[in-house]
Amino acid sequence: MSDRKKTGKFDELLTRYMRRIRSSAHSVAEAIGVSRQTVLNWRYGITLPKEREPIIKCASFLRLEESEKEEFIRAAGFSSDSLSESEPVEDLSYQLFKGHIESAIEKLSSLQYPVMVQFIQADLYELSLHNALLNRIKLRYKPENVLQIYIPPHLSNPDQVKNKINYFKDIAQQCKFIDGHSKNQEFDDIDFERALRERIRSLHEAEEIFLLISNFEKGSFELNRLLATIIRSLSDRFERRFHVVICGGEKLQELSLGNGVLSLLNHATKEYWQEFDESTVSTLAKYRFKLNLTDTLAKNILKMSGGHFQLLNECLALLEKYPSRDVNSFSSELSDSACIWQAFLPLRIPENIRQQICLWLEKEEITKAQPFILDDTLRRLYWKNLITNRVTSVGEKLCWRCSLIQTIGQTVMKCHGEDVQK
Repeated sequence: MSDRKKTGKFDELLTRYMRRIRSSAHSVAEAIGVSRQTVLNWRYGITLPKEREPIIKCASFLRLEESEKEEFIRAAGFSSDSLSESEPVEDLSYQLFKGHIESAIEKLSSLQYPVMVQFIQADLYELSLHNALLNRIKLRYKPENVLQIYIPPHLSNPDQVKNKINYFKDIAQQCKFIDGHSKNQEFDDIDFERALRERIRSLHEAEEIFLLISNFEKGSFELNRLLATIIRSLSDRFERRFHVVICGGEKLQELSLGNGVLSLLNHATKEYWQEFDESTVSTLAKYRFKLNLTDTLAKNILKMSGGHFQLLNECLALLEKYPSRDVNSFSSELSDSACIWQAFLPLRIPENIRQQICLWLEKEEITKAQPFILDDTLRRLYWKNLITNRVTSVGEKLCWRCSLIQTIGQTVMKCHGEDVQK
């Protein structure tokens, strides 16, 4: 790509599409796995992307139409046919998790209250799991009866009324309840509930409406709560005719479990997304890196990464580059993994939290697993995908995903040689 030239258009397109969904540079960076400064450099025309894959992820995050996506990729300096050079992200997701996806859709159709939440940890967002779900859902339901909501990012605007109107106007446009070009039309939660109710009532007998909600973690908690209230009300009223799947993490779990029987989504069926195993590691290696792994090699890579998706990717990328090396030797390169460093860094303050994490980092097993993790710090570690539930000889425990994460954590948190109170 040394002959690529700066077109002067990519920065304009990126700025326009970020403004359209009201996204910050931090949100884009977090979603596609680059630094905030990198996104700012693109936006201000200082540099162009060096690799194609982050741009494909960025196009998905920005919810671009196919024609917009092609223009966006060309403006970044890549050929328009470069999308076909690699497995589409949502197709890769289906290949990895088709058993989980098909099982979830099948289960939903048999539920008395067909509302389901899919809990997904942070580093899996880049796989566009919601798109893989959506593509399969459209094969089971009439496409015109399938609605998708991508929760708009939260803005710290002091005008709460305006925030609410912008939020519900955005999701109403996505559901095609109002014209996407209506700039001055106001649309609040009451209007949205009325429009969704009328859409369900307009169905022919024996038809169902399906609603898929994603990006739950990026939205305002209070506005998400209001949307959950609407979903609860309509699912109680229409039961089998209104089918809903909501994808999210910590915020979604709090609405589902945080207040016990009083939780707004306590009636929903709850599932945690499938963990990586040796089979899915081999599938990822085959589809993304064109590598054919032996069972032993897949097992060793799974052990080293702990099933952490971004560590898996980094490990497989090293194997692709150095096929003759022992995978255990990759630990030196992986110890500088930016995604794990970035996950730990915000937890260094306050001091009592840092010291507590250092104590946890001394052992693989941390504590007994809980349906809802009550300790705030442990809950953050879980949703950052640094720890997970594992079955041990004495029951289910919260454990660090792998020793590599423990080692990086001890470095970032400055555990060695520090005054950590026992």
